Amino acid sequence: MGSTVVAVFGVDPFRIGGVEVYTRELARQLEARGSKLVAVFSRLPQGNIARFLSAPNLTVEAVPQLEASMGASARALATLLRRYRPSILHLQFVSFISPFAWLAKMHGVRQVFFTAQGSNPSGHLAARAPAWKRAAVRAINAPLTRVFAISAYTRRAMVDLDILPAGRFEVVYNAILPPNLEGAADAGAAFRRRFGIPAGSDLITQVGWIIPEKGIPQLLEAAKVVLRERPSAHFAIVGNGAGEAEYRRRADALGIGPSVTWTGLLENPIDEGVYAATDVFCLASQWQEAFGWVLAEAMAFEKPAVATAVGGIPEVIEDGITGLLVTPPHDSAALAQQLLRLLADPGLRRRMGMAGRRRVEEKFHLERNVAQILTHYNLDDGR
Repeated sequence: MGSTVVAVFGVDPFRIGGVEVYTRELARQLEARGSKLVAVFSRLPQGNIARFLSAPNLTVEAVPQLEASMGASARALATLLRRYRPSILHLQFVSFISPFAWLAKMHGVRQVFFTAQGSNPSGHLAARAPAWKRAAVRAINAPLTRVFAISAYTRRAMVDLDILPAGRFEVVYNAILPPNLEGAADAGAAFRRRFGIPAGSDLITQVGWIIPEKGIPQLLEAAKVVLRERPSAHFAIVGNGAGEAEYRRRADALGIGPSVTWTGLLENPIDEGVYAATDVFCLASQWQEAFGWVLAEAMAFEKPAVATAVGGIPEVIEDGITGLLVTPPHDSAALAQQLLRLLADPGLRRRMGMAGRRRVEEKFHLERNVAQILTHYNLDDGR
């Protein structure tokens, strides 16, 4: 009988994005090894997301408001551990400081893994944690078998804190399944029609939360400069967030409102044609982005990207090869110039787009990266 893996995700499965695609691929590879997956989210998926996550060896559970009450979450997780008796617990998108690892050991779990996904604030400088904190965190996380970091930047930030031995950290990049591009042009055209984006415009797209950390103010300032030189350009901001109403007003105040489309949250940006419709992708993050999943998605569609050189982004975007980096991140004028450079050169866009696709297939391919994780699970040795 194969092993059971319990993977805890401290997020809501509200769209078919990186977490959901990863979950399904993890289930697929576990099934090939005769093992089962129990995916624990903050709430149960609904509709198309529930159907997307349907697999013979995949059970989905929910711990409502995971971490809002650590005691309640621990009790709920303990119930699941008793029910499924897993050999492996894998924690993601939850706090690094929690009772979950020890709870797993108390319930006979053989191995406990943690994936470090967190971004850091703008200007964050890594430093060794105080002695008392190092001792406390090491004691709390003593049962951890290994910590996967989604970029070398994330690994450095964790290792510099000296809260666990450096040998327990390993880089396993976030990754995607490169899509088949047949039919992509039709999906892109449908996206433009759906949101009233002119068919012949140069479309610059950003996907993500509409919050200051994602650089929406800087993007709007850059858009004003771009539109002054290329009035045919258009901007699409895909996602939602607390700042949307404010930034809509800001776009109107800048006089660019008609050239900026706000799509709101999309359930499945890939299949709904977001990337296929795009000419240049943008990620203007101001915080130290841990990775930048949306960059890999855009690159998989052979789209060049302009992004700020923060956190792990330079590991995704090869400056001058798969896209262009902007530094310092708050320089909206520099952001505008890099966007204009790509808009003015279709040949450069094509070359960078093709190089981006190759990079995704070589470095950020989900099948390969999940397989890397499974080598550490040692499933053949589990019950």
